[in-house]
Amino acid sequence: MQFNGALDIKYIIFFVGIFIYYFIQAFKFYKNFSKKKFWVWVSLRFIAVICLILVIIDVQVIYTNQDTTTLFVVDRSLSVEHEKNHIEEYINKQIKEKKSKDSFGVITFGKEPMIEKIITKASEVVRLETKVDGDFTNIEKALAFATEYFPESKNKRLILFTDGNENMGKVENILESMKAKNVNICIYPLEGKDQSDVQLTALKLPQNIHNGERVPLTVILDANIQAEGTLYVFQNDNKILEKRIKVHRGNNIFTFQALINKEGNTAFRGEIQFENDLNYKNNAITTTVMGKAKPKVLIVGKKEDTKNLDNILTSLNIYHQNYSPKEVVDTVEFLSSFDAFCLVNVSHKDISKNFEKNLDTCVKDQGKGLFVIGGEKTFALGEYKDTTLEEILPVSCRMKGNKKQPNTGLVLVIDASGSMDDESYGVKKIEMAKEAAMRSIEILESDDYAGVLAFSDKVEWVVPFQRVTNKEKMNEEIGKLASKGGTLIKPALNKSLEKLINVDTKVKHIILLTDGQGEKKGYEALLNTLKEEKITVSTVAFGKDADTDLLKSLSKSTDGRYYFAKDFYSIPKIFARETYLATKKYLNQSIFEPKIVNKEDFFHWNTVPKLRGYIGTGIKTNAKLILKSDKDDPILASWQYGLGNVVVFTSDISGNWSHDWIKWRGFQRFLGNIINYCLSSYDGDDMNVQIVKKGANLDLYVDTGVKDSAQMVEVVLQGPDNINKKILLNQTMVGKFKGEELLEEKGTYILNFRLKKDGKILKKTTRMVHLDYSPEYALGNIGRLDDFYFEIGGEILDKNTNVFELPIKNKNRSNIPLAFILLPLALIAFIGDIWIRKR
Repeated sequence: MQFNGALDIKYIIFFVGIFIYYFIQAFKFYKNFSKKKFWVWVSLRFIAVICLILVIIDVQVIYTNQDTTTLFVVDRSLSVEHEKNHIEEYINKQIKEKKSKDSFGVITFGKEPMIEKIITKASEVVRLETKVDGDFTNIEKALAFATEYFPESKNKRLILFTDGNENMGKVENILESMKAKNVNICIYPLEGKDQSDVQLTALKLPQNIHNGERVPLTVILDANIQAEGTLYVFQNDNKILEKRIKVHRGNNIFTFQALINKEGNTAFRGEIQFENDLNYKNNAITTTVMGKAKPKVLIVGKKEDTKNLDNILTSLNIYHQNYSPKEVVDTVEFLSSFDAFCLVNVSHKDISKNFEKNLDTCVKDQGKGLFVIGGEKTFALGEYKDTTLEEILPVSCRMKGNKKQPNTGLVLVIDASGSMDDESYGVKKIEMAKEAAMRSIEILESDDYAGVLAFSDKVEWVVPFQRVTNKEKMNEEIGKLASKGGTLIKPALNKSLEKLINVDTKVKHIILLTDGQGEKKGYEALLNTLKEEKITVSTVAFGKDADTDLLKSLSKSTDGRYYFAKDFYSIPKIFARETYLATKKYLNQSIFEPKIVNKEDFFHWNTVPKLRGYIGTGIKTNAKLILKSDKDDPILASWQYGLGNVVVFTSDISGNWSHDWIKWRGFQRFLGNIINYCLSSYDGDDMNVQIVKKGANLDLYVDTGVKDSAQMVEVVLQGPDNINKKILLNQTMVGKFKGEELLEEKGTYILNFRLKKDGKILKKTTRMVHLDYSPEYALGNIGRLDDFYFEIGGEILDKNTNVFELPIKNKNRSNIPLAFILLPLALIAFIGDIWIRKR
């Protein structure tokens, strides 16, 4: 029995007062009752008061549970996969011998715990069939999951099957919690696969190295055999060492000299080949040294677009590399070796998704700079809209509405003949045509006009020609477009002409899509009228049956553009690009002098030369507009995206639009200043960082060299499968920090360390860590569990142990409040009190 209430002096005075009151009351009635009746009455009052006092102080009875739940927690990682049948036999043998009242469950684990069999009393046969990620062993997580899975009111017995080779998590972190919850743990040791093994454990080099320097290269191998073999070491894929070596059982350390022949990040890879080595999975390992170097710039673009930038960076002695958009390496390791990026007239469709994703990572999280230079393949015309690339930039593809831009009347003339019902990879042509029409409508502004005209044997307005004020309704009507009948092009163009003649817009345009053959002749009068009314026609041919000659003639005669769609999926992109071009808002080709709006550290001129064109964009909130066009559109803008500086120049540098700029005496300084601004986040002032890797566990130690307790260290970890997380290190003493993290997948990880104060970054440095092979293939640490099972009062089992007969040392106890008994008893006593006094 225990008391949960806390009595203070007020309650004591209250209880003493009650007793004194009833004592005085008792003597008042003493003469009115017989002696027997008096003592019965006093007893009833005493019982009632005592029961109420016990309820107030929350008296409880401690009950020791007798029922026990047993959880079999089974390691299914790669190092013990050969033990599966043996474990099944053992568990099923135990289940046969259990009593009907005994309940059990089965949990399997590798990287994550999984419920194999829910808790039950039924003697069912167990089969270990759940698939787990066996590349890792996380005992900590498995025990934490099992501890929470136990029924709260039952005694808890946990049978852990493992070889003790924990390579993810730290089991000691969960032991106190298990003790607090009275979990009785027993260990059934599993034997790791006994095979001859030589393991390449580590390559170690100094972190701060320079080009041309000879540095010590330490190679660590572990072996359970004596053997002779060959060690290979590669530096950035170039073999720098091939050595015949001998190893003995245990730890083997070799030291060589390595010549660093590359500035910046240097990747070293070691490989071994040994006789009688049966486990080849752990024979290769990688390490990357983040060397000190001059900043590097990556230029992406075609040669004709980048030549001027290339020449200027060469003259400024800024190290740079040039790649075409489709050839540039898109891995995060490669991109992280650069300090700034220049995209010159690059279309979004020409870069890979991986390049875009890793560019975002490098700019936002690593503080790399980005300079985007325009051209006819960029921004809206380069399909940047709603992409990660657009998100990085200080301008958006959609222009801000302004009265200086022309409004547009657009008719989308779409072939709805029967052939448009054809499919490719389960998608119909007509569905792509609908998507294309919707894309075009989305691009238009509220002061534009548009209609969708379908033609087959007859011509009908799917979306009547109207002002673009309700795009949702227009898209809904486009969705009703259906294919049927033949192909009549000329009536469709005549109907389009009728509407466009009467609309008051500065731009009048028709986009014609067809996959078939229309009328061959009789277009002369129609074309003459189109030209007189300044109505342009762009045509989109699709499929081998399309009349390409006719479509080319129509577009050429009206100063439009001709497209041939190679596949279904290119049709919406063609329509989007053509709509952008047709509106004449986005491709601006007129001579103007840019207006200076703001000055920056990298831009301090009072006048600049004229430009002959640019791509229209809209300035984003919080971005800085530096130069604008005569129509108030951005020409030069900048902002900070995450940690990186980003600059956009919406004209070109090839000379097509920037002819006068290239001749300008300040042009070299203009581009050089921007590049230096993008590189300004480059910081060689590193912190002292130490990373200790044990299996998939990382221990992180940072000495900032700054004695300021108000500072903090944050680490951004990025890795395979889009892993991206922030880790806040704990300050162990002023200027020194410690933390830990798990590597959840095999691959390369980038860790960005940042020293921050009041939200500002004071220092930063980057490290790379590689998890080359599953830690399950590492030479095991069998017997690891011997170090901690004594701490929790467990014991090691063998195949003859009957687990259901093992004594429960730490029993689960429940506290049962007695109020449900005491309150009714007090009530009965009070009723008895009243009844005696009434008689």
